[in-house]
Amino acid sequence: MDDIEYADEDLSSNLRELEDGLSALKTMSGDQKLREVQRLEGMVKGVNASRRLYMMALRSLEGDATRPYQVKLDAYDRQLEAVKTELKWARKDAEGSEARAALFGDRADRAERGEANAPPEISRDDMLRAAHDTQDETGRALDRIKKTAGEMNETADNITENLAQQKEQLHNINEGLIQVQTELDLAKAIMTSFVKRVMTDKLIIIFVVLIILAFCGLGVYLGVRDKVGTQT
Repeated sequence: MDDIEYADEDLSSNLRELEDGLSALKTMSGDQKLREVQRLEGMVKGVNASRRLYMMALRSLEGDATRPYQVKLDAYDRQLEAVKTELKWARKDAEGSEARAALFGDRADRAERGEANAPPEISRDDMLRAAHDTQDETGRALDRIKKTAGEMNETADNITENLAQQKEQLHNINEGLIQVQTELDLAKAIMTSFVKRVMTDKLIIIFVVLIILAFCGLGVYLGVRDKVGTQT
């Protein structure tokens, strides 16, 4: 059980670190954001390794012990898929921001040089609008991650409740077994007492029969003796 608990903590910790990294992306832009996305993508490989370790530990369990950890693994997989999806969006956004920055810089340079075919410069409002849209998308991504985390918490609560119910059922079964054992002991004591009483009653009956036979024998003896005496 220690192996699966260690693997569970390792996988959960790595996923939390990934989510924290995604949250930090909201404050980044351009090259910095792209580098952070690349770092988080590298962390995904570490999470996959932790998942393989979790699977190996899960296979070592038997029976009902695997059920709660299998449920948690399913929740972790959903969380990991959500993180991967958000990373893809973050990479696209970071690459787009980098391309826009390069384009805006090129336009400004060409405008300063007075080139006739220089494209129109993007206004500050357009840039702010694009940044706002990017921030909104990142916020929605974080909301989806929070929703996944909430589902995981709900699953964990259900597992805890089921385990509590199973514990109560085992307690009731144990009490029932104790009650049955008590009744068996009582029945055994009653049977022992009954057998002793029957044996005592048999001895009394035998003793009474012997007394009756003794009286009968005595009567026969006295009768025979009197008859013999009379003849003499």
